[in-house]
Amino acid sequence: MIKKLYFLPVLLALILVTPVLAIDPPVSTKSAIRQEFQTKLAALKDEKKKALVTKLDARLNEINKKHTDLMFATIARLEEHLQKLQVRIDNAKTAGKETSSIQALLTSATSEITSARTTVSTQATKIYTINITTESALKTNFGTIRSTLAKDLNTTHRSVQTARSAVIDIIIALAKLVGEPITKEITK
Repeated sequence: MIKKLYFLPVLLALILVTPVLAIDPPVSTKSAIRQEFQTKLAALKDEKKKALVTKLDARLNEINKKHTDLMFATIARLEEHLQKLQVRIDNAKTAGKETSSIQALLTSATSEITSARTTVSTQATKIYTINITTESALKTNFGTIRSTLAKDLNTTHRSVQTARSAVIDIIIALAKLVGEPITKEITK
């Protein structure tokens, strides 16, 4: 719950401040995109604007990296939970409980986690570069790329949350099967 509270203000801040052109190029073209950005940046006459555009451009990609790293860490924790749940499912099965429905949930959760990992990997490879056309259009162009980043991160976050929900469903089903009380502690 607390993690959601931290993510929401960051997401809202991104939504209010982000436009640019999101590009998902192969690694070989990233340097070409950066070179094109530097060329267009050199054409700007105002030194303050150059410094600000450079700072904001770097910040966009830092934000993307920070959030995708956090999402990768969340996926890793979900995978650890799945391994622990598999042990608990095996123990319930040896105790004579019917675990086929939970095994189906486990398979579904595994595919959700794989899908989330793919989505986060794709997001991590994207680079966000401010489209420099004219000095007067910089604010609008930055706003566009910032909102693109926010939308992409929000979509990626939703896929991680879907995977998390799938793991929580397994925890709840297993608790019911074993006869444990379901508390907020179980679903955290």
